[in-house]
Amino acid sequence: MKKKTVLIVDDAIFMRTILRKLFERDGRCDVIGEAANGYEAIEKAKLLLPDIITMDIIMPDLDGLEAIMTIKNVSPKSMIVMMTSVANYQMIDKAKALGAYDYLPKPIDGDDVNRLLDKIFSNKES
Repeated sequence: MKKKTVLIVDDAIFMRTILRKLFERDGRCDVIGEAANGYEAIEKAKLLLPDIITMDIIMPDLDGLEAIMTIKNVSPKSMIVMMTSVANYQMIDKAKALGAYDYLPKPIDGDDVNRLLDKIFSNKES
């Protein structure tokens, strides 16, 4: 099984650190980059073309919802997984309508990452 590449996007460095450790512990992915806002996410997605992008919805400068469409244009095969602690169903529906692959509520733990990766790896298109 080929490892998936991951770009972690969150304005909180502690959250990026936690997600990096969870993905590394799982072993099915290589974290190839991190970004702190939507602008950085767009640039890194264009440069790195990751398989998976975990993206916080609420961030300064350019939030995750605003970044989705551009990222889907520069890295169309990337599966964007939205993450936030204050989401509502409208936000989740909007993210999916814009091209997000999935959504995970914060706080995120190892079981959440495991379930997400099980879903991604079982997806015949991934």
